[in-house]
Parts: sequence; structure tokens; C-alpha cells
Amino acid sequence: MWKVILVSFVAAAVSFAAPAEDWEPFQKSGLFPEKSALWIAPDMENESVAAFTGRLLDAAQQGDAKAMATLGRFFFVRGDVMRAAEWTRKAAEAGNAGAQLDFGMLCSQGQGVAADPAEAYKWIWLATWSDAPGADAALLDLSKKIKSSQILAGIQMAAAFQDERRKAAPRAGR
Repeated sequence: MWKVILVSFVAAAVSFAAPAEDWEPFQKSGLFPEKSALWIAPDMENESVAAFTGRLLDAAQQGDAKAMATLGRFFFVRGDVMRAAEWTRKAAEAGNAGAQLDFGMLCSQGQGVAADPAEAYKWIWLATWSDAPGADAALLDLSKKIKSSQILAGIQMAAAFQDERRKAAPRAGR
């Protein structure tokens, strides 16, 4: 009798764990760390890939920068660099530091967008100002590979972007 109960228990446990198998490619990539400040992490034990992406897309379409950034990374891992660049750019423009770093890297490598060293420098520069993990090292690495005129152009574009965001932000106390 106890064998029947044990087999029933194991079968039930396996059926509840099925969604985790869907997540295996993403777990290996390290895309969704357990406690991430920059990305939305799914509940891999209880949520299927389809359910997570549906929830993520809804939030991204409503303007959630964190959801847009996560969606961009999700598309990148799935191999769709065009859609990855689209969503990562939207999140970067909305101020998500992780997306700024990611979009800068896409621009520097020409993945999903045309390679543009100055544009890459702009976004990675902005990510360093927001203390995105890895941004300082990426900026240093990029600085060694591009011309000083491209660095200057990137810094000027970053300053213009910051000025535009400050002007567009609602004034406190009004």
C-alpha cells in the first residue's frame, strides 16, 4: 500500500514540476536571476513560458520599462535580435539602466540595429550613470575600440538625452 502512495506522490510532483522544463534554456542562460532589480523574473516552478510571456507583453505594452527590458532579453535569448533591439531600445529610452547597457551592446555589435559606435557609447554611458552592473567595464572596453570623436559624440548624445528627459519630467511641487 505504501508503494502505491509513494508512486502517486511522485507522479503528482512530476506533473506539477512540468513548467520548469519549459524554462531550462533560460535557466542555463542566467537570464532571470532570482532577485534582479533590473529584470522581471518568472515563477519558473508555477508559470509556463507562454503564461510568462503573455504577462510580460501586457506589461510592456502598458509602458512598464522593466517589462520592456525583460522582453528584449527574452527575444535575444530566443534568437530574435530584431525584436530584442526594438524592445530593448524602448526600455532604454524609458530609463531602464539594464536596457541601456544591453541596447548599447547591441549597437556596438550591430545586432538587430546598424552598428553605431557613438550610439553605443551614448547608451553605455547612460547605463554607467545609473550604476548598471557591468556598464563600467563595457564602457572601458568600448572606449579602447573606438575613435575619440565617436566617444565625444556619444557623450554629447547622452547629455542631450538626459536634458530631454529632465525637461519632459513633471516638475515636483507643482
